[in-house]
Amino acid sequence: MLSRTIMHGLSLTALAFVLSRPLPAETYYVDQSNPHSSDNNAGTEALPWKTINHAATVLRAGDTVLIKEGTYDVGASTGWADPAVGPSHAGTAEEPITFKACPGQKVTITTSGGQAAIGSGRDYAVWDGFIVDMTDRLKGIIIYGAKGCVVRYCEVIGNHLPTGDNHDGIRIERAPDCRIHHNVIHGVKGNGPNSAGIKVYSKGVKNVIVEDNYIYDNTAGAFDKDFGVQNTYRRNYFTGNRTQFYGNNQGGPARYYIYDNVFDGRIELHAGNTATEIHDNLFRSNSLAGAWAGGVTDTKIWNNIVISKARSVAACQNKKQELSSALAYMDYNVYDARPTYDFGEYTSNRQRLTLGQIQSEGFEENSHVVASAADVFEDESSYRLLPRWMTAARNGDAVGPEDTAKVLDVRRYGPTAIRP
Repeated sequence: MLSRTIMHGLSLTALAFVLSRPLPAETYYVDQSNPHSSDNNAGTEALPWKTINHAATVLRAGDTVLIKEGTYDVGASTGWADPAVGPSHAGTAEEPITFKACPGQKVTITTSGGQAAIGSGRDYAVWDGFIVDMTDRLKGIIIYGAKGCVVRYCEVIGNHLPTGDNHDGIRIERAPDCRIHHNVIHGVKGNGPNSAGIKVYSKGVKNVIVEDNYIYDNTAGAFDKDFGVQNTYRRNYFTGNRTQFYGNNQGGPARYYIYDNVFDGRIELHAGNTATEIHDNLFRSNSLAGAWAGGVTDTKIWNNIVISKARSVAACQNKKQELSSALAYMDYNVYDARPTYDFGEYTSNRQRLTLGQIQSEGFEENSHVVASAADVFEDESSYRLLPRWMTAARNGDAVGPEDTAKVLDVRRYGPTAIRP
């Protein structure tokens, strides 16, 4: 089967025959440093294109473009929901369109104006291995209205902007079934949680998977905002963010599956959140989960480890719900300090409970309080569990993340990661 690069030489009859069959996937190259590079080239390694923008107009389902080392200014985005560069065509689940930094080469993407640098409004696009510099911009990467997209092994370098508006390292909006993994996102700071390392936003966002990311030094590590249905957060390392995870504050319904993460701070759930599951995480903090707005009900919390190095732990707080509606299940957690439970502060029936009192309500019956981290782990480097905790969890398995040391290993994230 003939490639696209030589189809212009076919007769009309031959061209009609070729177009009646699927075109083969192509691998193209962009190398602005090559003295022979031009967007009029065929896009081969010997005769590469000059711009990522041109590649984005050519790629079809199954195609890959490899971008060689350099700093690429992709111009200005035309609107708040549009990246400066994204594919003109859609991929498929079996044959996505892939933009990839050449292995071992540093590819930085900047913009000359607008908002997001890269992303997609087309289904099944992949961005792999880039450094995105957000200097003076509100967004780094945006996936808007497109399903099945992937952002992996990228680094987003954020900025401080004195804004309460949407200001995101990676933004997933109206985009179901996307996967965000092995990225580093840092430095996205502003006047509130709208400045987020990762933001998942709006109706139509469901079954999004955010996994294996290193998210640090942002105002909010992740903000799942508005109708987040069955989104999963697992094996992420959240540290140094003002809020590690901030749940829906727009209405509802919202439900999250949050497990196998390391959080150096609390989870905050908000309005319209029902049956969220928080389990098998390590919290290096004096708090576990809280809910400040209304309608956070039937939360399920189990198998978490909280290392506070304090006298007490705020294990669960829900300011607008009483215990009877706030929790569906809470048990098999391990604390290194006295846990407290606070429900209904904004109601007429506030309940402030000790561990013994909440156990009398049927929760936390198999949870434990230990003296220190040394009673849970062999050390705070390997984070290997002591033998007693290997079978102390809800289903007779181990408490806490499946592999804490792996989550904390920052060498597994971003463009320079050693890939499995």
